Amino acid sequence: GDGDLDLAAANFGGNTVAVRYKDNFLEVEKDADFGDRTSLANKLTAHNIQYERGIPINAAQAQPGAYAQSEMMEETSLTWESTLNMVLADKHRIVTGFRAQRDDIGPNFMNNYHVLSGSTTLDDPLTWSSNNVFKVRGANLTVRPGTDHTLNLYGEDNYSVTDKLTLVAGVGYEANDYQDKKGSVMPRASVSYQLTDILTAKYIFDTGYV
Repeated sequence: GDGDLDLAAANFGGNTVAVRYKDNFLEVEKDADFGDRTSLANKLTAHNIQYERGIPINAAQAQPGAYAQSEMMEETSLTWESTLNMVLADKHRIVTGFRAQRDDIGPNFMNNYHVLSGSTTLDDPLTWSSNNVFKVRGANLTVRPGTDHTLNLYGEDNYSVTDKLTLVAGVGYEANDYQDKKGSVMPRASVSYQLTDILTAKYIFDTGYV
């Protein structure tokens, strides 16, 4: 999917600003069956977000001598996930899998500008717009560029005690090199009972892994 939003009439600090938000999303999934009891699902996901805002030229020229700011932010992620489902002895449904994700964050900038009265040229090129009449007075790097790697491993057993009662026990492990060097172990358990054809009672203990 691709979402692109332009808000030309937004308001920031009493001035009219131009806002641009772009969201690009791509997902590819391939499923494979190995008999009636085993299946494997593989999914690749790519996601990119871009956000920019600043005073447009028509508003800037009407306010010579004014000060303004522009913001530029971007984040890109790439994710691969594989999930294996197996049915054992008609009572157990085993789900195991892993998910690996890479996030590229920044660099994010906030630039300060001074509107030049009567100017028609740029003192410094701007990547977010080529038509603004601004003089750069200083740029602040708000987020330094960085790469975040996350690895998830998980497994669980869905045990059908009866046709109506199901018990689930599982555990997940997550390691993130940007936030946590050690990794985390996350147990999970639940019990569910089908009261009617449309009503089920369930209790879940979850520590973050889904």
